[in-house]
Amino acid sequence: MVTVKIEDLSNEGAGIGRLPSGKCCFVEGALPGETVEAAIVKDSPKFAECILENVITPSDQRVRPYGAPKIPGAALAHLSYGGQIAYKHKKVRDCLIRLGKIGAEDVDRVLSPVIPSAETTLYRNHMQYKIEGSIIGQTGSDGVSIIPYEEDFLEYPVFGKIVKAVEACLDRCPTKLLTGLVLRGSLRTGEVLAEFITCDTRSHETVIRQMQDLIKSAGIIEAIRDAAEGYELRGVLFRISPDRISGRTRSGKRFVLEGESFYEEEFCSRRFIVEAGSFFQVNIPQAEAIVNIIREYVSGSKTLVDLYCGAGTLGLSVMDEGTRLLGIETSQEAVNSAVRNAKSAYQEDQDRIKFIKKDAAKTDLAGMIRSGQIPAPDAVIVDPPRKGLGEPVIAQIKMLGAPKLVYVSCDPATLARDLKMLRSDYTIDKVQPVDMFPMTYHIENVVLMSKR
Repeated sequence: MVTVKIEDLSNEGAGIGRLPSGKCCFVEGALPGETVEAAIVKDSPKFAECILENVITPSDQRVRPYGAPKIPGAALAHLSYGGQIAYKHKKVRDCLIRLGKIGAEDVDRVLSPVIPSAETTLYRNHMQYKIEGSIIGQTGSDGVSIIPYEEDFLEYPVFGKIVKAVEACLDRCPTKLLTGLVLRGSLRTGEVLAEFITCDTRSHETVIRQMQDLIKSAGIIEAIRDAAEGYELRGVLFRISPDRISGRTRSGKRFVLEGESFYEEEFCSRRFIVEAGSFFQVNIPQAEAIVNIIREYVSGSKTLVDLYCGAGTLGLSVMDEGTRLLGIETSQEAVNSAVRNAKSAYQEDQDRIKFIKKDAAKTDLAGMIRSGQIPAPDAVIVDPPRKGLGEPVIAQIKMLGAPKLVYVSCDPATLARDLKMLRSDYTIDKVQPVDMFPMTYHIENVVLMSKR
């Protein structure tokens, strides 16, 4: 046992302090200003990882007492919301300076205060649960263990009711077939979508037949429909993801067991189709705040290229009258959703909207412009996954040479890395953090850049 004075928070929200030897240590659950007792669980040459054993002097920003049950996925639930906002602003600033190699004065000139979330709990419209036997919960920090579901905290309350109902079904009809459950839905349209997952490597015919028998014998669909009282169960799906990559990337082979493969969301005064497996922001009001920022940034643009367009929601929501839009996405399911969303939102203007399935990193976009296949953009929007853009996509963006570039990022570290590479061709005009993920250490950013 060691006594540690906590000085700061890491990028993952762990308390940072120093052992009596002077070595840096990370204490999960500790807050800056606290003096704590901790046990070392991993000691490497440069730092140590510790478990919090006791809080001797608590921070005035602590809102959950030490020893309260951990909430899966909510690493900062013990920190006041004001403290979370301050931490996230500092995190973005530090990443831009340290990783992006941008001068502190330049960062302070372009970095705006964080836009907070009106709802700090019960805001998630998408949850991924792990199943072990009849236990449904979230994957532990070790990536293997399961933390059983206890209460609604981040997710919509209807999800918790469904989880409990499915657990009761699996308790009556034990099985090792299922490994996961994905729940998605909309408070505004009152629709939910459920997707069961298996990693079974047997033939699809065998696995599907076993799933159909389980659904029938356990009465799972009826149980979900009853638990989701007040919501329409839009569809129940079954996904076979037999390897780690397909499981992690939400890919694999999908089969519809009941209803549709999508649900509908009301977003920016329009109705959008969200396919199972396609990307959609988890916090709808904050996603609308991001759209308003992007709309301001690209106002007056006549041609938009939306890389990583997903279901097309960003591009379709920021278009002005007469704007041409090209969306590029690697997921066929997302492209299908985008095409349907465009038809729904812009019935009379289909000729100026196009979505194509391509990998931006492996496509000669500049060559497609020269050959007349796609229009030359005056603004490019990118909303990549957490890993960021990377050099191949950045090279494509530079060749496109659009006057404006809007980068939507969910990871300040990869954002800073990419901005460092983009600054040879673009200047940074604005960085607007948006708290899309209260109670977590994640923070969204919307960056406006101009061609040099």
